[in-house]
Amino acid sequence: MKKHDPFANPNIAKIIRDKYHDRNHNNDYKKNNLGFSLFHYAFIRNIRPTNILVVGSQRGYVPSICGIACKDEGIGNVDFVDAGYNSDEANAWGGIGIWKTAKNDYWEPIGCQNIIKIHNMRLENFSSPIKYQYIYIDGDHSYEGVKHDFYFCEKLLDHDGYMALHDITVEKENNYGKCGVKRFWEEIKADQEAKKKFEFLSIPLAVGLGFVRRIA
Repeated sequence: MKKHDPFANPNIAKIIRDKYHDRNHNNDYKKNNLGFSLFHYAFIRNIRPTNILVVGSQRGYVPSICGIACKDEGIGNVDFVDAGYNSDEANAWGGIGIWKTAKNDYWEPIGCQNIIKIHNMRLENFSSPIKYQYIYIDGDHSYEGVKHDFYFCEKLLDHDGYMALHDITVEKENNYGKCGVKRFWEEIKADQEAKKKFEFLSIPLAVGLGFVRRIA
């Protein structure tokens, strides 16, 4: 294997077999395929962000990949924000409650306990004096929720920074309501004011992944 092949990284192997694994990221663990997380890993290794923000994760799949990418590149930190809702609570959207009690040592098995910082709160209660060069949004999947999260994070996004949105092809109903990420994604791509500020890239595989780059 090549030196920088992520599958040669023992930390990523731990994600496949350990507690950080998750579904619905176009992944196939039987084939050692991490799916969408390969995009996150590659983006971070290429743009070398100093600050990364991750909003929402069931078990820590994307935060762990972002942390490993920072560790491998030798630069960067990850702020991970999640309210920690249980599956039986309103607005859980896939949450299983682990972030209510998890501490930063949750990331110790992959050596990222000093890279990934957990913020157990709703996004609107999160405050940061810094700008982020890479932001991943996978929290409240309602139309109103993802719209709020996007514009909240826009204020924190650095010039030339990237945002990624999960589930851009999904509009199904579940216990928490209708998933509105697809509707929001299609609307903002067509918005003339948004086109002046952002470039867009859609990955319509599986549940979909959308990328935004700030250009103004």
